[in-house]
Amino acid sequence: MKAPVRSLSLAMVVSLLPTAGCELLQALQGGSGLEIPVLLESPAIDIDVSTPVLQYEEETCQDENNFDCVIIQALDLTDDNEISDPPRIPDEFPAQVRVTSPIDDSEEIIDVEEWVKSDGMVEDVELAHAIDVDLQEALEDRPPEAVDSVSFRNLRLNWQENTLTFDTLPFDFYVATETLTDAGTASEMIEQGLVTKVGRVPSQGAEATGEAEIEFEAGGEELFAEALRSLKFTLVVAIPTDAEISLNDGSAPGTKRKPLGLAKVSIKGDLIYTLNPQDLLNAVEPVEPEQDEPDATEETEPADPSGAETVE
Repeated sequence: MKAPVRSLSLAMVVSLLPTAGCELLQALQGGSGLEIPVLLESPAIDIDVSTPVLQYEEETCQDENNFDCVIIQALDLTDDNEISDPPRIPDEFPAQVRVTSPIDDSEEIIDVEEWVKSDGMVEDVELAHAIDVDLQEALEDRPPEAVDSVSFRNLRLNWQENTLTFDTLPFDFYVATETLTDAGTASEMIEQGLVTKVGRVPSQGAEATGEAEIEFEAGGEELFAEALRSLKFTLVVAIPTDAEISLNDGSAPGTKRKPLGLAKVSIKGDLIYTLNPQDLLNAVEPVEPEQDEPDATEETEPADPSGAETVE
């Protein structure tokens, strides 16, 4: 029996490989790599500020004598002179509000922005988001071993949707050279050192969509390229834990906008994978030649040892 056949001809191998045959042939003849352009766009992540802020209002005012609830009620009065059930901060409110202490009836002027920063109204907003990226389908399931190198440009954060009522804070940009689906939350990945910071994304204006280019730190581009070569990896975008939100001005003088809104963002980039054509050839599964089998319905008679033809 003959040994398994890897290829009968270059034309057959080309037809078996998921690539344009003429391109692979040219790469083999020229001794150069096969370049595959890939547009990276990660799955989108959702940033929700409205839900945790509304929950904060409800939970804080479960005790109406809570001083923070007194502030919320005072702000609630500023738009229509009524307190909602539960009390709600209006979409726009005075930058300062006078409140009366429920303990001793003393009055105090509250700087609302400073209160928002210190009280924790937005502390339950998810500050870190993980994105698992799988580029094997983009390379038509070619093995990572066939990747000689990868280059990229125009890596950016794409704000697909944005109704946030405030200018965002800069995001830190992290990467791991493997997928970390079961490694916990994005914040836990950062705390445990499972992802490495490679750059930063500039802040985005309130309600502004579009793309913001990622600014790499020293050594960040090399680590990101290593992740790209692995084809499956994890990205994390996170607001620094010590960052403080700033409220945008309202439409009327002396007012501020309530922090609310939703956003949807993704990571985009232009990639070029350079593949080793010989490794692509080696990745082709051996082809077993077809063997002719006797027809089980036909009976064969034993040969006459004398070599004479048998006549009936």
